[in-house]
Order: sequence, then structure tokens, then C-alpha cells
Amino acid sequence: MKKFILIVSLAAISGLGLFAGNIESKVENERTATTSLSGQVVDKISGEYLAGVAIKLEGTEKVTYTDFDGNFEFSGIKPGVYQVETTMISYKKATSKVVVETVSPGTIEVQMETVTEQ
Repeated sequence: MKKFILIVSLAAISGLGLFAGNIESKVENERTATTSLSGQVVDKISGEYLAGVAIKLEGTEKVTYTDFDGNFEFSGIKPGVYQVETTMISYKKATSKVVVETVSPGTIEVQMETVTEQ
């Protein structure tokens, strides 16, 4: 009987060790996990794609530019809430808030307005 209790106790302790290891592993993965954010920039009035728009991910050093179809992508970013700032000559600066999660990469569409003369 004592051997049985000893074996059950050791099995339980081993199980707890594996469980704790799984929790540590999960926390480490969440801390180091990266994801991506992609999107498209269009003219607010015409709906045309805007090429060459500078996209800055505030709070980071990441900057990219839209391609000929108005697409952009940031990769290797940590999950969180970001402000995306878009700038282009002849257009008003636009800022959008986006939530980026690990389970699904973030996507965003930004509409930019032209600067009007007054």
C-alpha cells in the first residue's frame, strides 16, 4: 500500500512539473510571439489605390511604403494596439488605431483626403 501511495504521489508531482513547464512555455511564446499587420490605402473620394504612401507604425521604428496597388505590410511586430500614421504629398495626414493579435494578423484600410486650397 505504501508503494502504491508513493507511486501515485510521484506521478502527481511529475504531472505538476509538466503542467508548470507548459505554462512557462506558453508565457514565453506569448512574450516573444510576433505577427503582421497589412492593409491598403485608398483615396477617400475616388477609391483609387494610392502608391508611395509612407506608413509609420507609431511607437516603433518601422516605416514602409505602399506598392502600386496601395498595399503595405509590417511583419515581425508584437501583438498590441498601434497607431498607424499615413502621409503623402497633396494628402492630409491620417492616423488610424488598430489592434494586432497573435491569432490573426491585423488588417486595415486607410482612406486619405486630398489637401484643399483655401
